[in-house]
Amino acid sequence: METGLKQARVWASIVRKIWDDPSIKTELIDDPHAFLKEHGLDLSAQQAIHILENTDEHLYLVIPQKPSKEISDELLSHIVAGMHYV
Repeated sequence: METGLKQARVWASIVRKIWDDPSIKTELIDDPHAFLKEHGLDLSAQQAIHILENTDEHLYLVIPQKPSKEISDELLSHIVAGMHYV
């Protein structure tokens, strides 16, 4: 499960970079595999990547893949931490 937490941390840092410099979002959308690998998130080339952005009109909720073993509620909250309210 550490891999999932590591990926969540890397993704959070990527999101921060995009918020700080929105111009790099185009790079992510144009070639997600290359962009993510360059920023520390090396995913399988066979895995399709869909980039979606929440807006005032659209909210995307992702149901993570069920882990193969039982996990705590605290760990689950880290896995699904992509949904934040400000």
